[in-house]
Amino acid sequence: MEFLSLYSIAAACSKTGRVGRQHRSEADEVLLSIVKSGHNSGGKERIALSVKINKHLAQKARFIFGDRLDILISSDGSTGLIKRVKEGGFAATSSGSKTSDIYIKVTWYEGMPKPEQKTYCPATLTDDGITFKLK
Repeated sequence: MEFLSLYSIAAACSKTGRVGRQHRSEADEVLLSIVKSGHNSGGKERIALSVKINKHLAQKARFIFGDRLDILISSDGSTGLIKRVKEGGFAATSSGSKTSDIYIKVTWYEGMPKPEQKTYCPATLTDDGITFKLK
């Protein structure tokens, strides 16, 4: 009987070739992922859309912790825009580590993007904010 090492498979598939380490990149990218966040009073599972902006891109956009940010999606669903707003929006937070990455966690609702896995989206700094490709 032959066995396959899950560690070997994970190492071969990871972007860095290392297992158990977070993806660290200086590339301009936005990470989208779905996170399970418990159950509501009816027992239905709640999920959240997690958005991470790496520290290099956040610095270029001059986003800081506590900023109010809104995430907009194009009508065809191919492009997103993260921009600073004066009212409403979501608070820019940190993961609690020393990475200085910006996180936005939003309760997921129908109509929002729902990536099946962690998705690194190429991003560009514009006058409006940060645009990123979803597809």
